[in-house]
This record gives sequence, C-alpha cells and structure tokens, in this order.
Amino acid sequence: MDSATDRRSKLRIVVGPDVTIQFRVKQFAYNNIRITNLSAGGCFATLPRAENHLFRQGTLLEHFGFENPDLTGEPFMAKVAYVLGGSGGGRGALELIGLGIHFLAMTPSMEESLLHFVESRT
Repeated sequence: MDSATDRRSKLRIVVGPDVTIQFRVKQFAYNNIRITNLSAGGCFATLPRAENHLFRQGTLLEHFGFENPDLTGEPFMAKVAYVLGGSGGGRGALELIGLGIHFLAMTPSMEESLLHFVESRT
C-alpha cells in the first residue's frame, strides 16, 4: 500500500462504533480502537495523539483482531501503511492521529469472514 491507488484497490465501507480493533505494539496493548472504514485489505484507525510516538510507517501491529462478533477469528499481523497527523504538536494540532493499516498473514477463514462482512454492507 505505497500509493493512494493501492490504498483504494479494494471495496471499502464506512463502519460505526460497533467495529473496533485490538493489537499489540512492543509491550503495549491497544483495545477498543475506533476505525472509520474497512476493506478486505486494511482499515483506517484513530488514536489519541499522546500515543503517537509508537507509530510510524512500517510499524508492525501484532495479535491484531476485530472486536465485533461478526469478525471473530485468529489474531493476525498488520502494519502501519501511513500516519496522518503524527508530526507537530503546536497550536491547532489535532487531538487524534490516523493510521492507515494494511492486513498481513490473515488465515483463509478470517479473510473469508472479512470479505463477507464488507460485501454484505455495501
């Protein structure tokens, strides 16, 4: 997912607060992280700016999973494809950062569940 074209190559849906994610970065666990959109290949998440120091392009997100009963499955790996709002902290800085996340090494059953979830909501 190096270009805008790659980021939008899969059908993408807008999701509400009923679809959140969880993952680990280094020794830190993140739960109940809000995502705004979702595709079979990735999602866009928002986090408080205070947690920005751990996230750079290429950061691995381990034990990645969805916190939604329709998207249960084995945890998998994901990586940060891009960060929005991650630099600068002066006046007018956003309270949140955005993470473009690319899914990696997902089990075939999880891939199928995710694709069905996305397609059923278009």
